Amino acid sequence: MTHVPKVLHISKFYPPVKGGIETVAQILCKELQPYADIEVLAANTTNFRQDDIIDSIPVHRAGTLFRFLNMPICPAMPAMIRELKPDLVHLHWPNPAALLALLQSKYDGPSVVTYHADLLRLYPFSLVLAPVVHRFLERSAAIFVSSENYVRSSPFLPRHEHKCRIAPFGIYTERFHAVRAEEIAAIRAQHKTPILLAVCRLSHYKGLTHLFRAMRGVDATLLVIGNGPQRKRLEGEIRRHKLENKIRLLGEVGDIVPYYQACDIFVLPSVNRGEAFGVVQLEAMACAKPVINTSIPSGVPFVSPHMVTGLTVPPEDSSALCRAINTLLTDTELSSRLGQAGLERINNFFTIENMIAPVLRSYREVLGLSSNKTVTADSASLGSSALPPIC
Repeated sequence: MTHVPKVLHISKFYPPVKGGIETVAQILCKELQPYADIEVLAANTTNFRQDDIIDSIPVHRAGTLFRFLNMPICPAMPAMIRELKPDLVHLHWPNPAALLALLQSKYDGPSVVTYHADLLRLYPFSLVLAPVVHRFLERSAAIFVSSENYVRSSPFLPRHEHKCRIAPFGIYTERFHAVRAEEIAAIRAQHKTPILLAVCRLSHYKGLTHLFRAMRGVDATLLVIGNGPQRKRLEGEIRRHKLENKIRLLGEVGDIVPYYQACDIFVLPSVNRGEAFGVVQLEAMACAKPVINTSIPSGVPFVSPHMVTGLTVPPEDSSALCRAINTLLTDTELSSRLGQAGLERINNFFTIENMIAPVLRSYREVLGLSSNKTVTADSASLGSSALPPIC
């Protein structure tokens, strides 16, 4: 009987825990399942081990004993790696605790990395860890990065550019195309002004305080979906600027699609490259909504380029945000054109096929996989002409 290679994806968390990394990890696992024996190892939100089956994929969650610098510390993870006996480890970075667990497990097989973002927020711990990260990246067979922009602006990746493979993140667009007329009408009926939407974890680098200040000069309602450590501070900002009638912090919602479809403009006001890509931009673009983002040195302006699918403003600039919002609110023809261009950009570039192709190619190189299935994208190497230009 032919041995089916086991690929172990190691992610910080995994759905139903929500987040950009978790969403990408789940899509990759689901799409790669026909080609290998895919299993997942992640941290649990409790201190108990939990084993699930999601999308027919075994998901093993190691109990979290405590958190250090917001990293889940899972003492059982090294033993679980040895127990699972993977033929290939696919690490989702940043996840320093899992990297240390992998090294502690004495795993000596091949590895690949999906490099979601740099390790920025753990200074000075990140300086101590840097040599370990560089050694791990150097011995990995491939490093998958969502854009050329991120490779070139990263403090880590230029040294490993020969290993980098561009794999732009994609989403399942079908769920965003199903129009929910009654739900959309209900959302719009609650707000008599145009609707702006932000979807994010309530963290400092998301730049929501700058967006809130911009709202002082905007005649619209801002809906913010998501939770996080900055919620109380943001509530204070709303009260301080007397914006209770303009801004609604909705927390988590059951179905986000009607909100994308009901909004007039989507805003991603992130202030630094902790926002590496911005998958939420794709979700808004899938609903043909114009995007306002910031010119941070990451993949964010690559996903939605200025005057192509939306408007790009300097980070931490409330006045520029205000002007961009008002431009799109008053120029409905421009807003509609940018929104339609966003839908086209997704269909041309940010497809599941483009996301999977370089990963599957590396799996085949490392494991000798073969399959009758065909992945049409050909964007495995840095600078491939199959990718959209850097904007």
